[in-house]
Amino acid sequence: MNQHGSFAVVDLETTKPSVSAGGRIIQIGITFIKNRKIVEHFDSFVNPAHDIDRSIQQLTHITPKDVADAPYFEELAPLLQNLLSDQVIVAHNVNFDYPYLNNEFERVGLPKLELEAIDTVQLAQILLPTAPGYRLIDLTRYLGLPLQNAHRASADAEATALLLLKLWQKAEGLSSKVKAQLKAHDWGLLRQTQAFLTLALNGKAKQLESQSTATGHYLIKSATKATFSYDSRSQAQLIGEERDLRPGQNQLINQTYDFLKSKKSGVFNLVTRPKMGKTSGSLLALYSTKIQPTLLITQDRNLLKQQEIILKRFNQQPDLATFKFTTLFEPNQYIDPKRLHESLAALGNEHGFLWQARLLVWLSQTKTGLLTEIMVGLNHRQVRDLVRGNQKGNFYQQAWQAAKKSQLILMSFDSYWALAERLKKQRHLMQWPLAILENPLEFRKTLRHHYGLSLPLTGYGEVLAHLIEKSAEFESLTLQKLLKSKVATCQNMLEQFYEQGQARGALKRIKHFLVHLSDLAQFLQKENIHPDFSHFELDQALVKINYLQKHRQFLLDTQLTSDEAGTQKLKIIIDEVNLCKAQFTSQIRRLILMNDFLPADLKTFFQDDIAPKNWYEGQLDLAEMALPIMVPTNQQFNTHLQALAQSQTGPILFILPTDNLISDWYQKLRNQYGDDYSVVAQDLTAPLAKLQRQYQQGRFMMIVGPSYLETLWQHKTVLPNVVVIPDLRFWDQADDWQPLLTALQGVEHGLILSPLTRKILRELPTSLQINRKFPTDLVKYYQFHLN
Repeated sequence: MNQHGSFAVVDLETTKPSVSAGGRIIQIGITFIKNRKIVEHFDSFVNPAHDIDRSIQQLTHITPKDVADAPYFEELAPLLQNLLSDQVIVAHNVNFDYPYLNNEFERVGLPKLELEAIDTVQLAQILLPTAPGYRLIDLTRYLGLPLQNAHRASADAEATALLLLKLWQKAEGLSSKVKAQLKAHDWGLLRQTQAFLTLALNGKAKQLESQSTATGHYLIKSATKATFSYDSRSQAQLIGEERDLRPGQNQLINQTYDFLKSKKSGVFNLVTRPKMGKTSGSLLALYSTKIQPTLLITQDRNLLKQQEIILKRFNQQPDLATFKFTTLFEPNQYIDPKRLHESLAALGNEHGFLWQARLLVWLSQTKTGLLTEIMVGLNHRQVRDLVRGNQKGNFYQQAWQAAKKSQLILMSFDSYWALAERLKKQRHLMQWPLAILENPLEFRKTLRHHYGLSLPLTGYGEVLAHLIEKSAEFESLTLQKLLKSKVATCQNMLEQFYEQGQARGALKRIKHFLVHLSDLAQFLQKENIHPDFSHFELDQALVKINYLQKHRQFLLDTQLTSDEAGTQKLKIIIDEVNLCKAQFTSQIRRLILMNDFLPADLKTFFQDDIAPKNWYEGQLDLAEMALPIMVPTNQQFNTHLQALAQSQTGPILFILPTDNLISDWYQKLRNQYGDDYSVVAQDLTAPLAKLQRQYQQGRFMMIVGPSYLETLWQHKTVLPNVVVIPDLRFWDQADDWQPLLTALQGVEHGLILSPLTRKILRELPTSLQINRKFPTDLVKYYQFHLN
């Protein structure tokens, strides 16, 4: 293998996962690289000599008609072996394509190829550590590479070839220090991927742009400031919009500005609509009043990034004042480079791990060291615990020092609870002058998570019992005895806790148990044993218990609970109202709540429980919802669904109340519409978070459960314009519909299809376009409403 050699980038489309299971190749695409240039392509359909499953047709868009006149693999095989001889095989997931191809050769009586092979998935994971995903379509979008007709072998092979060349360039552009670190270890990569990585690292270094999208600390010089204007055109110019302000955005800016310029203290609640520019609008009002320091608080990481982008743009506006801003997270959200290098030093002659190679590359690019920048593939708790930082870490200290001087501090709810009080004291403030809380739906949840506690006592007991058995694996008798002694101590303390239950001193007893359990976890980590609990998690629990021991006024109760299976948990219940008053509302002079949707219970919590005085409501003059809702009878429902499909509508979202119904509808929709639509389902084809990353425009059906509704307000959640609700078990109250109805106001040509009951219809807003009578030609009817 050398840089002037020949590489054959192979992609297969197949009928089943393996040849042994009866699978056959139905298309093969090969793109050839010579001297680091694409020189030739080969592409052919292959007749599998049997039917193609509907799901494969749906995925690849290869039909029986496409392969009917194609050559059989037996006919192509000699040509393929000739084309691939003396080549280095490259594939995106090489351990699928290469063995599959060889198994097909064996099936027709030809010898297997014995060639070097490279995996572009692992190369991308190392060289593009902050990519949003490592599917081929994710990487081509991330790098701006062309990919037409994904899941067609010819298109995928060419895209993979372009990806390989890009990764080659990325490797060459790394610093000499990182190159040396990557070449110093065997990372256990597939086949000859390590050899190619070394080849690329030995190339001539070139200037490489940073891939980091990290949060940081910014201050850009600007010129003079202008006086505030209530005029929408002037505001649009300052925001940087090429078009007019969005409906209601001018009112939002003006009302926020008026509240900030007044001498009022308290809470200003502003209920907005989706996609009306509330983030840029509120920040423009803030820039025009120069109130500082100000906290911008949201739990949505994507929204925090969007706020940074807007603030950078505002700081470049000559007619706006300049604000220094920074983003601050808890210390454990940052990497400790020292701990990473310690893990590498401990390898000795053993091979390293892919995650270590990824982190080495990422460390050369990141500006902040936030572990959340590595979005995919580094979520394993054990890995994160090995490299997490603390308050002494360089990256955290860099952010902390910047926050002490910044005029705007961006925080998550979690980082507010952990750091805001200490930061306020460091800045010698009695109160924060202003906080803007955007999308506060998870506010109480994070409050409970930060101060409250739920300990899986049964789980701890099961792990301890398993460790007694595992002690026999230790070669050293001394270590065996030490492990047994530590486990026995923990078991005895747990048994004593069960016996005494919630009697006086329960908090103290559970604290002592956790101290010993944390000590055991650290001992096990040193011996490279990773139980279902980590000392990091246990130490976090101890911090909470120490706080509640010092502030017993916030401790409501300790409850020992047991479910039907006998699983016991210890729950530490906090006084949310008084804790929030003490740590939040009393610490902030002015609070602005910005939300598209505020559930009644959360509004009561803010308005009546923690801020009963000085509550102000913004009044935006927004048009009433005019969303069309199609209400067929149960007998008409399938006919309407067929008309939607025939009108080539897409994407379509289906919301079902239970896992069983999600499964039933997945099978039903695949069988009925699988030829024309890509059908995916929550927890069947992928978890919800992954499903949302795979979201695509066009002929796409996505089936989800009620938990999807909790993600509606996240900055990057995309809501299809057609929502189908076939089963009303989750939707029997009008309030259940409010989040979805509100979110659909931000969607062009939004529409709901559901067999609603008369009771629900009577309770829904009168402005909705309820349709219960329909014309004969339903296809044209839906085409009219959706275009």
